[in-house]
Amino acid sequence: MKVEIYPLQVLLLTLSGWVNRHQQEVIEYLVEENRVKPLRPYLDWAKTDDVEGLAESVFENLRREPHVYLLPEYEDPASQQEVLEEFWPILFEAMLEGWVRDEAFWPRDRTLGMFQEWFEIQMCSMVQDLDMDEPLELG
Repeated sequence: MKVEIYPLQVLLLTLSGWVNRHQQEVIEYLVEENRVKPLRPYLDWAKTDDVEGLAESVFENLRREPHVYLLPEYEDPASQQEVLEEFWPILFEAMLEGWVRDEAFWPRDRTLGMFQEWFEIQMCSMVQDLDMDEPLELG
């Protein structure tokens, strides 16, 4: 019995192998997703510099579609807290900068407690990149 191999079959086998390897790489490098939703204190602060009257609508948009940040993975609630303690200043500054870039307008003496009063944090334990055309690059 003679087995014929067609070029299209070879191409499909090669492509399926590549997709499988790429999916494995993504699964092996799981990253935590952190959604940051503003709360009332953020809105109150934003209104102090709201010359165009946009604070309410921006606040509502951010509540519906929060900013998402990728953070290192964690294994349990204690390590989740450690990740939050390490990254809250960066997250806080990113959210403040989203409203006004001039740091002179930012609240001084920011703390983790203040961050937790100003923002609702939703940490998700799994993120997968399904865009095969432009995969997430690990940096």
